[in-house]
Amino acid sequence: MRMAALIAMLAGCGFSPPSSAVRSGDDPMVDARPIDARPHDAGIPSDGGALPATCIAAGAGSDSSVTLYVGGNADQPWTAFCHAGLEYLAVSGSNFGQYTQSMKSPGTNVRTTYTKLRIDPVDLEVDICDQTFATSTGSLRHDPANNPNLPPVTSMPVGVAMDCGGNKSASGAANVDVSGTPFAISSTWKPGGNKTGGNTMPSSNGRALAITGGGDCGWNAPNGSPGNPFNTFTPSNLIKLQYLP
Repeated sequence: MRMAALIAMLAGCGFSPPSSAVRSGDDPMVDARPIDARPHDAGIPSDGGALPATCIAAGAGSDSSVTLYVGGNADQPWTAFCHAGLEYLAVSGSNFGQYTQSMKSPGTNVRTTYTKLRIDPVDLEVDICDQTFATSTGSLRHDPANNPNLPPVTSMPVGVAMDCGGNKSASGAANVDVSGTPFAISSTWKPGGNKTGGNTMPSSNGRALAITGGGDCGWNAPNGSPGNPFNTFTPSNLIKLQYLP
């Protein structure tokens, strides 16, 4: 049927848009209703965009919790705590790093405890040195006889166990626990230093690690950590997570 005949037929039948669809101008495909009034699937942005993978994409305010989606995938939601435009993972388990004092490193045990972990929402890597939501206790000198110019140790990255107790010592302690989240730990740990000792003991479901470490002087830390991994350092996105609901 030719276009002119079709238009004439529709006009003769009194054709008009359904009352439920208010149109604007001459274009019958323009919906004049406010965006918030248009029907859309729950959780899917009304502008048809991808599900948010970052706090910025979600438009989340600072210090607020929001549901994000790994890779924008609706099957991989997780709860992020947004702070200053960055994503943090709230953790209820024990997450800390500790340098245990000894005669060779005098002072008091240095322990830093984390209640939220800075996580890259794209790579799912944890910054073990982000102490925005961490508290530290203790202070010691790292082997001052051989390192007189080093600053005092006052904090520790999460997941790093260290001491200077002697040959095969392992009094340093650490823990990483993301239980209660849809993530599991996929990184490995590696001893370092001199005459090292220690162990890494994963939980059965892969969501927690209990770590010991030390030596003369030595440590047990996420693979890729530098020598003497105390206080903070860069780069430090060293704990890799995987989505495992």
